[in-house]
Amino acid sequence: MPRWLRWTLASLVAVVVLVVVVLALLPTFIDVNRYRDRVVAEVERALGRQITLDRLSLSFLPTPTLGLEGLVVGVPGAPAEGRIPPGERFVALDRLELKLRLLPLLSRRIDVSRLVLERPEIVVERDAKGVLSIADLLGAPAQAPAGPGPAPSPQPGGASPLAALLVQRIEIRQGALTFRDRAVVPGKEVTTSVADLDAALRDLSLDRPIGVSLQATFLSRTPQNVSLSGTLGPLGPDADLLAAPADLSAALIDLDLDQVAAYAGARSGAAASPLTLGGTGSVKAAVTGPLGAPALDLAVDLTPAGVAYGAAFAKQPGVPLTLSAKTTSAQAGSGTPVIQVNPLVLTLHTLVLTATGTVANPTSPAVDLQVTSNEARLAGWDALVPALAGVGLGGRAALDATVRGQTSGGAQPLDVAGTLRLMDLDVKHQALPEPITNGEATVRFTGKGASIEPLRVTIGQSTLTLRAEVPDYSRRYVRFSLESPRLDLDPLVAGAAATSGEPGAAASPAASPAAPRRSPARGPAGTRSSSGEAVAGLSADGTVQVRQGTLKGVEFTDLRGDLKLRDRVFTLENLTFGLYGGTYTGSGVADLRGRVPSVTFASRLANVKANDILSANTSLKGVVFGLLSANLDIEGAGTDAATFLQSLTGEGKFSLTDGRLATIDVLDRLRALVTLAKEGQAPPAASGQSKGTAFKSLAGRVRIDDGKFITPDLDLSAADFALSGSGALGFDQTLAYRMRASIPGGLARQLLGRDLSRLLAADQSGRVDIPFTLGGTLASPTFGLSGRFIEERLKAKLGREVDENLQRGLERLLRGRGAGGGRPPQGEGGAAGEAAPGASPAPKSDPRQLLKDLFR
Repeated sequence: MPRWLRWTLASLVAVVVLVVVVLALLPTFIDVNRYRDRVVAEVERALGRQITLDRLSLSFLPTPTLGLEGLVVGVPGAPAEGRIPPGERFVALDRLELKLRLLPLLSRRIDVSRLVLERPEIVVERDAKGVLSIADLLGAPAQAPAGPGPAPSPQPGGASPLAALLVQRIEIRQGALTFRDRAVVPGKEVTTSVADLDAALRDLSLDRPIGVSLQATFLSRTPQNVSLSGTLGPLGPDADLLAAPADLSAALIDLDLDQVAAYAGARSGAAASPLTLGGTGSVKAAVTGPLGAPALDLAVDLTPAGVAYGAAFAKQPGVPLTLSAKTTSAQAGSGTPVIQVNPLVLTLHTLVLTATGTVANPTSPAVDLQVTSNEARLAGWDALVPALAGVGLGGRAALDATVRGQTSGGAQPLDVAGTLRLMDLDVKHQALPEPITNGEATVRFTGKGASIEPLRVTIGQSTLTLRAEVPDYSRRYVRFSLESPRLDLDPLVAGAAATSGEPGAAASPAASPAAPRRSPARGPAGTRSSSGEAVAGLSADGTVQVRQGTLKGVEFTDLRGDLKLRDRVFTLENLTFGLYGGTYTGSGVADLRGRVPSVTFASRLANVKANDILSANTSLKGVVFGLLSANLDIEGAGTDAATFLQSLTGEGKFSLTDGRLATIDVLDRLRALVTLAKEGQAPPAASGQSKGTAFKSLAGRVRIDDGKFITPDLDLSAADFALSGSGALGFDQTLAYRMRASIPGGLARQLLGRDLSRLLAADQSGRVDIPFTLGGTLASPTFGLSGRFIEERLKAKLGREVDENLQRGLERLLRGRGAGGGRPPQGEGGAAGEAAPGASPAPKSDPRQLLKDLFR
């Protein structure tokens, strides 16, 4: 190496070493704190904020570095002098380092190449009017500081103050960010915090993309669960952040939803949100294009989380719940921002819902979406919808619809048009004796309303076809028709009673219908029946047609009727059906408005086989035969069958023709009673079963009260005798009647004997009227004979000629007094009681001797 080159290199090395030594020793001779006030003034001018600074430091190796320690930047309006109180700080950091370029510094200019913030604490606030505390830094006019001191100079041309602080790189180390929001919940402050913030902005300039990277801890127990990376910008000469293009990717993992729940639903201003969250979730997003109208690729996974919304929805952890969306943004001709959704996919349990379309004006969204779904399996949805608890669902459902309208703040609901298909629907519930199977339906949404076209289901042996229409949701009105070739109503009635608590039917429509006769029972003024709340505000008109069916064991055919609902009042009109060889017609009202539901009904029966209807509804099988016709108006109130029957009242009339009372042989019982009266003992019981009492007609008026059918004018007409009387038949089938048998002369002579029937005759034809009592039950009736009428009839016949012998004869005849004494008289006026099997006979009297004494 030439000597001159060696000397040159040595000289250069010496110069470099000298420069390094000088730069290393220079800060010891320079008091940079003399420039602190100037630095503070420059930063205040750039930011438009008041700041405080503890001290400055300066080093030249490896690069010139200016350190600002104890730096605090105030919020707009913070004090112009002195310390800034903690509650009025925008930024407070331990140390701010500014890496300076050397050459501009030699020219007495500060050119920052790198800015490092050590442990900054940043507080951003939004007031009740929605104004951010950093609005002045985002391009809005700077607020003048409160208090004394000169106002910062505004930037020329309205440019952002950030333009003066653009550097090559900004770093944040172990920062914290707090956002205090007073605009979310009126009258309250909602706070969100970010911790462990490490961030870097690279290549900061107005004309080049800015590199962004960030890690932080946000609403999570997992450290630095948030990440952000990509580029932003160029910002342009005006540093317009919303117009800056972006290419950013973000991820939030292990998001603690218990903390998120504190903010959910707060936008509505409700004191407590119906939305509850628990567990963890994750969000991943990619943003490209202008920040004000970006393209978004979003993925949300709440599968590990528990999510509930009031009493309407409850998802347990582990049930799939994800949302993915790909959107692009633009502006409509009017300048309104428009988000193009292509597509949005929501997965919940077995449902996969896909939506494509547009969302205009995101601040007050107006949607125009096409929504489709897979054929979602319905099994397991009872665990997500509390209203379906205990309901076993099976089958599939699929949706294809368009959704248009304002999602919030609009007076009109969303306009939904399309179809919902139900396939192979199965429903099981403990309240249903038979499951609902093979359900098929198409629900068509028409925008303002909806229709079912139709719903077909099988319930046990029953098949139902339901067509329904809601012309306009706002009217809450339904039209429907129900048809069935075979319908067993018992499972439906049992299920409805078990699930809704409605009063159960006390009997079949034929057995206990009712009609409006006076005002239905109502509860106290202003009270509402809980049983009617489910249909409050609803109106409906419908028809029912059933070819064949059963209710409470009653078989009916060709049932038709019209049903109306108005203000919790059900009205059934024009109800007709065939019933055991005859017909039934009726109408009625069920009023659910009061504290206790009330029912009124009017029924008409014509030529119904009495034994068939009684056998199907009561234990009186084979007791009463004939063709039954009746008119009956009843009313009652109650929340269950027992109280309803207790309150039941009504009136009407009935008739039985060409019938038979199988358990009551009137003539045989009268013969036995008269024989007991004559001879003191009952005749031998007839062998075999009773032949009963055949009649041509049995009719009368009836009144229902106090658990009884009261008949004031009962009349029975048989081939050779007649009965009349009054009394009551209890709901428990007990009998309490006073009757009179009118027996023609010939039949009376057979029963009473020629002489006694002549003396007891009621007219010249020899007809005898015998009063008796009827008790017991319909299945096992008892008879009692009143003997006073015999004594009175004989006295009327013989008049004053009755002497003491006659009196003794009457006593012996009517009271069973013989030579050996006798029992006290039975029944009314000494009546002889019914000859019950096994009873001790009265002392025997000789009827011949009695007659001799009588006619001596």
